[in-house]
Amino acid sequence: MTTTRACCYRGFPSVPTMLFFQILLRAARWLPALAILTLAGVAEVPAQPAAPAGVLILPFDTHSPPELSYLKSEIPEALKQQLSQEGANARVLDPGTAAAWAASAADDAALARLAGQTGADFLVTGSLTWIGRDFSLDARLAAASGDRPPRFFSAVGQGVENLPNAVKTLAQDIGLVLFRRERVVEVAIEGSQRIEAEAIRRVIKTRPGDILLPKNTAEDLKAIYGMGYFDDIQVESQPRADGVVLVFRVTEKPTVRSVNVTGASAIDTEDIKKSLGLKKGAVLNDFTIRNDIRRIEDMYREKNYHDVRVTHTVSPQRNNQADVDYTIEEGDKKLIKKIVFIGNTAYSERKLKGEMDSAEKSWLSWFTSAGDLNRDLLNQDAGKLTAFYQNQGYVRARV
Repeated sequence: MTTTRACCYRGFPSVPTMLFFQILLRAARWLPALAILTLAGVAEVPAQPAAPAGVLILPFDTHSPPELSYLKSEIPEALKQQLSQEGANARVLDPGTAAAWAASAADDAALARLAGQTGADFLVTGSLTWIGRDFSLDARLAAASGDRPPRFFSAVGQGVENLPNAVKTLAQDIGLVLFRRERVVEVAIEGSQRIEAEAIRRVIKTRPGDILLPKNTAEDLKAIYGMGYFDDIQVESQPRADGVVLVFRVTEKPTVRSVNVTGASAIDTEDIKKSLGLKKGAVLNDFTIRNDIRRIEDMYREKNYHDVRVTHTVSPQRNNQADVDYTIEEGDKKLIKKIVFIGNTAYSERKLKGEMDSAEKSWLSWFTSAGDLNRDLLNQDAGKLTAFYQNQGYVRARV
């Protein structure tokens, strides 16, 4: 039984009550459909039936002031939305059939006949009772087959504005019976050493008192992985007399003990280390390592080592630490051996070379950048030569 509290209430709520269930019905559409994640070697959460249970909801009896008579039909509609969200094939009995049924004897035999006519697996009847400021929302779930006793559910609160929570609670409790679901009584974190368990709990959605749902567990796993601190995460549900304990068992990534760079001669090793994102004492992160490899390659390409190749190795050490080694194969530096022009008749090669910033290698290339192959600079030179010809009146010139 769930108790909800309301703000100041006198007679009837000041908020527009007719908007209440419209808000509730719209809210049900905001929840995205989520894929169910299945993990090998992890204890399975309770499975839903292959076909959704058919639930027929009858109009609720209302013992309330005339101003709230509309709740007789609004509550079943809201309950239908919530039960559908829980996974049931829920529908509300149409007004014509509901009126005819209300005129007949509402005993178990009549309910069984009604279920047979509509093809429902379960029937929900209920009532809403107001006493002063307080309400009591009560429901009865009966199996159409009659092979099990009916189940009764109740939620209480104050004020129409608190009815959404009561309807949601009622639907969740009914879902526990329909789908044989479990309620989470504890969320446990195991295996964390450097990362505090509370930091992990802050990123997950499941809380004690929640219904154990595979889609929520999948989101929790994704959120924990997103923290970037763990190599492996397993989830397990452990049964207890009052529900289940949801256990997240984590394996932390090692911390970096040292970062080493070998094979560098064209660029100073210390300059490379300073540019790296991975530092001593940091959590080992594959994304950071990939970025470091790209950063080293870019440094070499800026110096015209276009065949550079960078690899890395991770060496595990004691106390969940690791050494990271970047190995560089520089390759040969690309130099311009000769610049050749084809199609030039108005101007000599010497004149055209004088308009360019790129140059052929020479005996000075070993300590200057003369002759370095810079593709960006070559593209700029092509543009400069085109502009040179067009300025001389060759408006159709292309290089």
